[in-house]
Amino acid sequence: MLLGVAVWLGVAVVWGEASARPAIGVVLPLSGKHKRLGQATLDALNIARQYAPDLEVVVADSGGEEAGARRAVASLAEHPRVLLALGPLGWKESRAAGEEAQRRGLPIVLLSSEEGVEALGPWVFRGRVSVEEQARFVAGEMVRELQVPRYAILYPDDELGRAAAFAFFEVARQGGARVTSMVAYRRGDTNMTEAVEELVGLRVPRLVSRSRSAPPRSRVRRVGTAPSVDFDALFIPDYDDSVALLTRFLRFVDVPLAGLGEGSSIQLLGISHLAGPRLAESEGLVAGAVYSDTFDVESGLAGVEDFTTAYRDAYKRDPTDLDAQAHDLFMHAASALRLGATDATAPAAAERERVRVSLSAIKPWVGLSGRQWLAPSGAPGHELTLWVVNSAGVGAITSQY
Repeated sequence: MLLGVAVWLGVAVVWGEASARPAIGVVLPLSGKHKRLGQATLDALNIARQYAPDLEVVVADSGGEEAGARRAVASLAEHPRVLLALGPLGWKESRAAGEEAQRRGLPIVLLSSEEGVEALGPWVFRGRVSVEEQARFVAGEMVRELQVPRYAILYPDDELGRAAAFAFFEVARQGGARVTSMVAYRRGDTNMTEAVEELVGLRVPRLVSRSRSAPPRSRVRRVGTAPSVDFDALFIPDYDDSVALLTRFLRFVDVPLAGLGEGSSIQLLGISHLAGPRLAESEGLVAGAVYSDTFDVESGLAGVEDFTTAYRDAYKRDPTDLDAQAHDLFMHAASALRLGATDATAPAAAERERVRVSLSAIKPWVGLSGRQWLAPSGAPGHELTLWVVNSAGVGAITSQY
């Protein structure tokens, strides 16, 4: 049974039966350009809510914008029974929501993966593992456990790509490995020729400027005719569609990816963004790629099968890792509320303080996405695992590494 929605002071309220019950506030983009993602996350919370019928849930729309996130958190903070907030999703709106929650003394667990956003203050918790943490984990496993000596990094030149690439580089360097090449490309490009040719030494960067008053711009020029593959593993912190596209260009410059099955192959590495349906379009070139992830509908972890079945029955699609993580964090928030909200007659400020302490006091638990916890610093703890892509383009937990 899914949740009903009413309206309370302009805020959507997912109701319980008793108004005196403690409430969890949920901030999601239910309008604007990210409304489909917000609704999908709310769908996952609808499943989780069935396991916490004793709690009221108040849902506020952020509109996917910073100002909307601030207004949503402010409205939740004024609700007399909202003792904790969950969400929103995007980095910018999560930071705005965190600032407002910190100012108003409302504990909030952000569904953001932006590393460091928890430093806004003791009322702010980050619920999801950052791309930097994933990159460090993959690099550490490859360098320390497998002792792979040489790496190349091919990354999208945006905030996400740079954060993951530089984090991977630092761990590899500190572990004594060599990073022989770091090449950026523009997200959304469909022609990756320049990037992959620079990766294998067929092009080199040079600085050009037409004006002495303007800073030089980086361009690449073609040199030589034979590619030089001087790395043993290639890290690409990007989504499945981009990685599938890149593998075709890498094959064209004779980079022997593991999926080719020919001779000495290059190990492809990624983060959780790699998992996705577009890998099946890579003609098997992504097969054997290793990446970090937390959730799989076939993982066998307790509760995963029931959650997946309920989700499929209700929404006619498979849940994603975000769906599973949102479910887990809702259940954790519900536990913190039960532990901290012990006096229904106490002022909201006192109850919120006890709930804030409870968020990090709960011992590590195993949810749909594995063993996890929230640290007193506000950062998430998560036991990451390595996954491998099979010949059909589907990832699964690997015991090989």
